Order: sequence, then structure tokens, then C-alpha cells
Amino acid sequence: MTSGLSRRDALALATRTSRRSARGAGLPPTPAHLHATLVTPALVGIAWSNVHPRPRHLVYDVFRDGRLIARAQREPLFSDHDVEPRRRYRYRVRARVGRVDGQRSRPLTVQTPPAPLPKATPPAGSSAAALAAASPGASSPSPSPGPGPSPAPSPTPAAILSSAMVDRMFWRAGFGPSEADRRQWSGQPVSALVDHFLTAPYELAPTSTPPTYKGNPIDPLASDPELQMEWLDRMQRVANPLAERLNFFWHRHWAVSRDSGIPSSMLLAYRDRLRRYSDLAGNPTARFHDLALEMTTEDAAMSLYLTGYLNVKSAPNENYGREFMELFTLGVTNAEGTPNYTQTDVHELARAFTGYSLNEETGVVSFDAAHHDTATKTILGQTGTFDAPGGVALVLSQPNHAPFIVRELWGEFIPAPIPADALSSLTSTYLANDTQLAPVIRGILTHPLIFDSLEEPTMIKPPVVYTVGMLRTLAAPLRDSVQTDSLGAMEQQPYHPPNVAGWEGGLSWMSTGTSVARFEAFVRCQALLGEVVDVPGEGAQAAYERAHAAVGAPWLSEHTATALRAYASKAPAASAAQRRERQYALMTFMLGGPDGQVM
Repeated sequence: MTSGLSRRDALALATRTSRRSARGAGLPPTPAHLHATLVTPALVGIAWSNVHPRPRHLVYDVFRDGRLIARAQREPLFSDHDVEPRRRYRYRVRARVGRVDGQRSRPLTVQTPPAPLPKATPPAGSSAAALAAASPGASSPSPSPGPGPSPAPSPTPAAILSSAMVDRMFWRAGFGPSEADRRQWSGQPVSALVDHFLTAPYELAPTSTPPTYKGNPIDPLASDPELQMEWLDRMQRVANPLAERLNFFWHRHWAVSRDSGIPSSMLLAYRDRLRRYSDLAGNPTARFHDLALEMTTEDAAMSLYLTGYLNVKSAPNENYGREFMELFTLGVTNAEGTPNYTQTDVHELARAFTGYSLNEETGVVSFDAAHHDTATKTILGQTGTFDAPGGVALVLSQPNHAPFIVRELWGEFIPAPIPADALSSLTSTYLANDTQLAPVIRGILTHPLIFDSLEEPTMIKPPVVYTVGMLRTLAAPLRDSVQTDSLGAMEQQPYHPPNVAGWEGGLSWMSTGTSVARFEAFVRCQALLGEVVDVPGEGAQAAYERAHAAVGAPWLSEHTATALRAYASKAPAASAAQRRERQYALMTFMLGGPDGQVM
């Protein structure tokens, strides 16, 4: 399709050349790819490519308008809080190793926007007021001082959404934007869109093409493809996408698999349980503690998958207790590599979790005191007659729990490593709000790194996100097993994680086989829509623009856009069939090609 170097390949070649030249001169290599990650009236975030194989030996000098303003240790990013509205700033960065200075990077010029007008204070009890109180760094609410006026809060500078930023937010917190989303949110503060994600009610849009399987309306209890289609249909039609995006995140986190013989009815109940902790508008004070306790003592699918129903006083079963700490709440080690728990802790926690039986016919988990171990247990250094609620609370009180769950949530939305200050702030927020989820989600979605690399996205779309994005963009119907088979080829089907750890994600999504499957997924999905409209006499540029609009105007690199325009100008277009083939090819490369796989 193309010739020559891609934009990314050219950048990599230039960086390697710069590094070779710098090494030859005995200087640290020059930072490359300096770009803005966030620009507000009072903040400029910048980042660049890391240029040293051992960053702990590296310091970056940051210059603004020719003056050294900061030294960034190790991490190739910096937030400049000493800026003013309506000002133009010029940034450069150089690397230092020991006492040796490298050359300064190419300059980056940034224009800060005007300061927004002050906003009225939301009335007490409103959702906006509640969200303000739940934002990172906020303290617990104080008792009301009684009637009387309160001082007006100082206006807080707001990051303003560009069209590219809207696209980023809807991909990271949902399944991609519509043109209506771009029109509605471009020019609005980031905080306003995040408030919308957190407070808009859970609603499903009506459809004129409901999903069908073998010509009939789907029944999720009848077959595995229909079970998956039922969830995909919700993802396609949900008005506020964050609820289903978070729902699927929890499915990856608290993973269970139909491959273990779990009935569809239990899986639907499990999915709906997770949704109660994902629909943050319907459950604004949802707590991870409550979710963890329900998954331990009430959820039939989890009990069956990790054999919790076999955990009895006479024969403690350690499966669930082990995974509870390793995968769900603590992780194996802390940041220093010290183990978070021992084998003894696993055994003792399993004893605390004894006594919960499962009725496989009704899907009800119930407590049977006769099978619960009431003797003294020592778990994580604490001794007592712990039961399941006590065991859950004890594990969640460990100092490594909060950073663990913050990192898990961060990684769902932002691929860059979490900065130390953000981890500290979000951890404090999580603990100060008694493990509530909404304040942490808000802190992540409003962090500047959510907009890192807007001009060249770096996060690979999970297959489910990619597929639902196509469904929403094309308004394509769910038919038979077209989409579920494609998801199988891309290695991510709902209710079928590969193991209890869920899906690995990241670069694991891209292999020779799955890359082809992603391309074919678009072809199969688009085929359900029938022939594209032919426009007699349509020129190459008009064909390119029509195809781009038809697939939702997705991000395309400059190199890809140039190559596709060249293809459009050279492709035969004398007949209706040829012009349709040109449209099919343009649309497929735009949404099914490499650029369509990142967000």
C-alpha cells in the first residue's frame, strides 16, 4: 500500500542516528519527539522520548524561553505550573549524564489559552458538588457550618478539549467518539466531560436492527455466541460508554471463564453484579471493598470458577484465597520486590473464607456455619477469629493494596507508567474516600497523561473495544457469530479469558495472526451493511473524504493519509464497480489498518 519509511519508522531512524552521533562525540544523546501533553491557562505538560538505556543515570534539563527552569529526574516528562493565560512559551530539553551536557532538543512552541470565566458554585447536594468533594486531594466532608453565605471559591483553570482530545477521551473511557460527541464537547473543559462520564444515567439507545442469531432474536441463555452478543449489544447501544467500559475492565480483573462450565445464567448475574460497580451514576459511592466482599461471599460464577464452594473447615481450599491476594487486591510483591504475603497467609485466609456453599441449580451462594472455621487464625501478621468480611477488610487494610488497585485502574486508561506524585495523590484519594471508585476514576481521567501523544497514539485497542467501536461507528448489526468469531480470532471473547489473570493486553494483542484478524474483522462487519453508495464522477479527494467520514473520521498518521490519497488518485474509477471497490479499500485501510488499531 505504501513505500518508503513510515512516520514512526522515520522517527526511530532519526533517533538512532542522533544517538550514534552523540555517542561518537562523547555526549548524551539529544532528546527527540518533544511534544505537549496538556496545555491549560495555568499548566503546560510536555514529554519526550527517553534517550538513555539506563535512565537512573540521567537528568533532563528543561528550558523555557532560553532559561533553565527545572531538572527532571529519569522520567521524560515535565509539568510547568508557572505559566500564564494567553502567553506563548518556547521549550527545549537536554540530557545530562554526570557532569556532561548533551545538546538541546528542537524547540517546542506552546500557546496557552485564555482563562475561563468563574463558574457558579454548585448547590449543596448536587452531583457537581459531590464530584468536587470527591476529587483527588479533597478531604472528607466537614459538618455544615449552618446557614449563611460561604466564601466564593477561586476559579480553577480548566483544560479545554480539542477535537483530538475528545476522540482520546471517548476511546479511553468508552468505545470511540461520534461526530455528535465532537461537536458537543470540543471547546468544553475536560472536567465537564469527565463529570458527564461519571453522572450520565445508564441508558440504552433503541435500535432498528436488533441482534439476531440464525434468523431469530438472540437468547443469551441458549448459546455461547448469543451470550456474548447480548453484552456486545449493550456496549454498542449504551449512551454513557464508561459504564460498560468499566464493566468489562472488572471482568478482566475478577476474571471467570465459561470454559470452566459456568452456566450462562450465573455469568449474566456475575456481569450484572460488576455493572453495579461500573455504573457510577447509578451507584456514585460504589466501593471496591463492597465489590471484593460480594465476589468473595455472594457471586456464584466466582465460587464455581475458583472452587470457593469446596472451601470447608475440614479441608480448606486455597484457590480463591491465593488469587484474592495475588490478582485481585495486593499483587505478588510491592514496589521494592518484597512479597506481599506468604504461603501461610494464603492458607490462613482460606480458613477465614470457609463456609460458603453453592446451589448450582439456583445460582445462590449461602453461608453454612457448620463448615466455617471459627478457630484463631494469623493472617498478614494479625491474629483473630477472622471470617470472610474480616479477612477481606484485613487484606484491604494492607499498605500495598491501595497502590495496587490504583495502578490497575490507571493502566486501563493510560499506557504510560504512573508518575510517583499521581500514584501518591490517587492512593490518598482512594483511602480518604473509603475505597470509593468514582474519585479515583475522576483523578485518572483528568490527569494530563491521558492526552499524551495525541499526534501519534500509543495505546492498542483491546479487541472488544476495537470491535464495539466499529459497531458504533458503522451502526452495523450484530448477526449470527460474525463478530464473536472475529473476536475469537483476535483472542478476546467476552466470558472467555485465557486464565484467572484475565487478558494480558498491551502489545500481546498484536501478532501476525491477530493483526490479520483485526483487518478481516472490519471487512466482515462492513459486509453486513451491503454495498456502499456509488457517486458517478467522484474525484480522488472527494472519495477519500467520503470514506473518512463514513468510518467516523478516525485518526490517521500523515504518512497513511498521504498514501491513501495517492491510492485514491491511481485506483481505477471508470465504472460503478471500480468506484465502489475504491471506497471499500479506503474504508478498510482507514479503520482496519494499523492506524485504526491505536487510541
